[in-house]
Amino acid sequence: MPDGLAVTVRTDAGEQQLTTRQGAIELVVPPGATRAQLLTPGFGAETYEVRLGELPPIESAAGVVRRLVNIGYLGEPGADQTKNSEALAAAAQTFQRTFGLALAAPAADGTVDANTRAALVQAAGA
Repeated sequence: MPDGLAVTVRTDAGEQQLTTRQGAIELVVPPGATRAQLLTPGFGAETYEVRLGELPPIESAAGVVRRLVNIGYLGEPGADQTKNSEALAAAAQTFQRTFGLALAAPAADGTVDANTRAALVQAAGA
């Protein structure tokens, strides 16, 4: 996002008007908030939905998928993005390339190797 872009963030606790700085926004999310919307009226009038809360453990397929979704490597989970899918494998390998990791497809159960797990946790912030 460009600097100086006016955005609106709606959470369970209300609405905040913010301006981007260095392509990012910073806000304090109220405890207990479960959803947020980011509205960008001056940047293509886009609306982004964000789910807030706990992530499944990184050791699980659900944890891998959720982090790949959260950081933009995979679309919202669906039937084509579950364990042992081409979409999950492609997303995991794109992530691995981006972070300079050895390329390895997810296991049949949807889990990934330890180095990829560690990088996903760091990239996703949890």
